[in-house]
Amino acid sequence: MLIEIGKTYEVTPSWKKSYEELEIFEHEVTKQCIGVRTLWRSGSMRITPNTQEEVGYLQEALEHDDGDMFEPQDLFEEVEFMDCWDGCSEDLEFYGDANPDEVAIREEYDEGDDFISTLMEKYGYYPMDLEVFLHNALDIEEVDPETY
Repeated sequence: MLIEIGKTYEVTPSWKKSYEELEIFEHEVTKQCIGVRTLWRSGSMRITPNTQEEVGYLQEALEHDDGDMFEPQDLFEEVEFMDCWDGCSEDLEFYGDANPDEVAIREEYDEGDDFISTLMEKYGYYPMDLEVFLHNALDIEEVDPETY
């Protein structure tokens, strides 16, 4: 497949459980961060390369293989995350110095009573960043942006 500037391509992982999302929450006062890493059964995004360099990144992604990782938000200016579904695992990651909220947050998280965003807000953490990683081989096909 020939990748071209200005055309839109849908990118999905070829294998199940290869779409990973990392949402970073930051505490409003202490600035400490917590990551929530979710592995989804699958998902998709649309990418429109705007430069020859971006064309090269997408062309290279066609050759991804077992163990490779694709980080679209770091490579492309025009990325639209379409969907992801059937989250099959979720992990909390605490960054930086010892977090005084870690034990309480982990206990409530393990009880599973609240959505993660509600739990984070309860302790003063708010969404700061969201990153998506596609692992292994990718399926890439040209799509007509007028049809979505």
